[in-house]
Amino acid sequence: MLKSVASAIGRASGQKYKTILGRLLLDYHRQVEPSGQLKVLDVGAGNCWLLSLLPDEHMRVGIDLSRDLHFISDSWVDSEGAKTLQFVYGDGRRLPFRDGTFDLVYSNEFVSHVGSIDDTIAEQIRVLKHGALLVAMDANVLDPITFVDLFVINYLRSLKSRTRRGGMRWLLHREEAVEQFESAGALRGWRDENIHGRSWWHRRLRRHSECASFSVSTFRSYAPSFPVDPFANKILIVGKKL
Repeated sequence: MLKSVASAIGRASGQKYKTILGRLLLDYHRQVEPSGQLKVLDVGAGNCWLLSLLPDEHMRVGIDLSRDLHFISDSWVDSEGAKTLQFVYGDGRRLPFRDGTFDLVYSNEFVSHVGSIDDTIAEQIRVLKHGALLVAMDANVLDPITFVDLFVINYLRSLKSRTRRGGMRWLLHREEAVEQFESAGALRGWRDENIHGRSWWHRRLRRHSECASFSVSTFRSYAPSFPVDPFANKILIVGKKL
């Protein structure tokens, strides 16, 4: 029962991500290069499952640092689609591409894994063409399920460990705690991610306003979204390089 529910949620989320990226890609294609092939980069692509959902008429590149995920799964890509899909083993924080290479750079729950969000955003902007799009989808700390898991359940689980996670310290001094745990090699799994809300992202992205213009919104990955939904489970950042 639980597996079938999780599978249904996964399919719904995948379709929502595909719809969001597909719409942005189509609008950009119409405005900039209606007859040309676009270059798309998925940062933290894993086995390229999301990248494979995008139109295979474009050149699609996935990058990931995990050796366990250093492949393009045959279950996602057929032989025809594989012709325009590539995997690059590398660090998404230091992209091995020239300036101005891509028309769309996106990530899904990647930026919350890195030590320096600013450096990561700047690096993604660097490899974009002028006028091209940056898209980041990540968890929303105001989502009730995410909040309880991060700050309550995570704290209770850590009571038997030397390293305390969750609780008020994690909530009020999250970035400092993440930096300390990361430098000590203590980060484990998504519960240690540096997750934020919409207002935090609005403030943080001002640091990059000379390079790109941004909009920040929320959406529900597994259910219909409301026009204003601060407690949705996902943050959507859309940037345009200036």
